[in-house]
Amino acid sequence: MLNRSRSLLATLLAGSIAGAQTSTIDFTDLKQEIDGFGASSAGHGVLTEKQLDAAFSNLNQNQMGLSILRVEINVGGESDWGIEKGNAAGAKARGAKYVLATPWSPPIAMKTNQDYVAGHLKPSSYADYAAYLKSYRTYMGDLVDIISIQNEPNVKVSYLSCDWDAREMFDFVKNNAGDIGGSVMMPETFNFDVGYSDPALDDATASANFTHIGLHLYGAQIKTYSKAIDRKKKIWMTEHFFDPDDITNGLYAAKEILDCLNNQMNAYVWWYLRTPNCNLINEDGTLRLKGYVLGQFAKYVRPGSHRVAATYSPQSGITVMAFTGDRNVIIAVNQNASPKTQEFVVAKGEFANPRRIVTSSSKRLSDAGVVDVADGRFTTTLDAQSITTFVSEGPTKSSPPIRPANRILREGPWIRTDDGRMVLTDLHGRILRESGDGGAARIGLEGLPAGVYLATTPSGSAPVAIHSH
Repeated sequence: MLNRSRSLLATLLAGSIAGAQTSTIDFTDLKQEIDGFGASSAGHGVLTEKQLDAAFSNLNQNQMGLSILRVEINVGGESDWGIEKGNAAGAKARGAKYVLATPWSPPIAMKTNQDYVAGHLKPSSYADYAAYLKSYRTYMGDLVDIISIQNEPNVKVSYLSCDWDAREMFDFVKNNAGDIGGSVMMPETFNFDVGYSDPALDDATASANFTHIGLHLYGAQIKTYSKAIDRKKKIWMTEHFFDPDDITNGLYAAKEILDCLNNQMNAYVWWYLRTPNCNLINEDGTLRLKGYVLGQFAKYVRPGSHRVAATYSPQSGITVMAFTGDRNVIIAVNQNASPKTQEFVVAKGEFANPRRIVTSSSKRLSDAGVVDVADGRFTTTLDAQSITTFVSEGPTKSSPPIRPANRILREGPWIRTDDGRMVLTDLHGRILRESGDGGAARIGLEGLPAGVYLATTPSGSAPVAIHSH
């Protein structure tokens, strides 16, 4: 009887004009993977234990549970890298998944103007710069996951910086970025200028040398970067902010996060974490209002979750998005100045016992209790100017991201496991590539002919088929 009722409900929704006011969710229709939400510690100095707890722990309503930290590759070299190494270690110890490292300038000896501000990277120093970035990766060890080539190469400023034109960026990526090792990001333009990344995406050799597209949204229009998606690149929004710290700007930020994810981006990284002005936390480790807004996403939509199909704009001023992972989540933003009644229908998948978490002008990640769901349908009132996260506490019957039994995960042009040593063979059993022993292990897939390969780990479970395109 239950299945017949749901089938009838789905049929009615498909042909009903009333669906314009309903947000319909399909937890089995997976979209892009979500890598997480984060902020930057550039220029912060040492983050205290209280500040790290507020940002990256996820134990109570006054902690954001951020999963990404963006650090600065200090131009002073290894003698000045220790502070951010400590910040990265503190973030990861509290549950952060990724550390992104960005340089604001190469060492001045490598620049045309011998200055920390402006100037270009000398072509004769391209190889040295790649070696410099690789040395940073070596220094940081497992604490750094992605290295960016340059912060905002296309803007003229009076602070620490380096100017690149699109051709210089292409030449470096094609000829030198492969020597950095591991995951590499480009171009982190200040205004989502794809003219800096399109040439590298169109060149097979250059494209093989980077894994992530980084973009900033200053003066930019959010859009779907189809070319990068087609080339299997992860797309991260790595810098933007809204001020002052009030609910209006908090909801601008929430809507922007949803717009980025709706355009198939994989991560959203705020600008300053703590430093005064546009920050998420205070010096004493307490959250600002916008910190609570970020927490509505970061605490519940964890790395490895997927966005799923959902009616994005069911009514004026209301934006809805849904996710599946270790649990199912629905997020609704109400930018209207009055409360709004919103209906949700779960067409496919399970959404049992959802708990309602709210941030508004008067609430801070407040637990508003469990919502009743009947036959996959529930109706609730969204507070005026609020962000509400509905978190399923019941069994999740939808299909989460597929994770093989021996936990070999595909991450763009890499495969990864936490089970120690990993071996990649062809179908004849010939070993093609292998990782080192112990801890997390990764094998790059670049340069492999199109075909099917087998990856195995010491866990003894069946090999996992890996498709190279």
